[in-house]
Amino acid sequence: FEVAARGDARASAVVAEEARLVACAICCVIAVADPQLIVLGGGIGQAPGFAEAVTQSLRAVAPVLPEVKVSALGTDAVVDGCLAEGAGLAWRQLTSTLLAVT
Repeated sequence: FEVAARGDARASAVVAEEARLVACAICCVIAVADPQLIVLGGGIGQAPGFAEAVTQSLRAVAPVLPEVKVSALGTDAVVDGCLAEGAGLAWRQLTSTLLAVT
């Protein structure tokens, strides 16, 4: 992404192809779930111009176009989400065990 942002033609072609592939994957989600919002997270979401490239590619293949945004959590989105889900699961197990004992 950094090399493409500096104007390298080969790197730009790779990024464009990745944007096309992500758009195709999102199109499959659109067909099943009809989301109003798609959030690109992690490093790929933070890459300069990638969300715009995905949106442009999505226009060519999607029957409807949801809003495409970049996650505010940045590159830590997956880790933060896993930690939050793990903490929630631990809390549910703890409280269900306590309720069963009382």
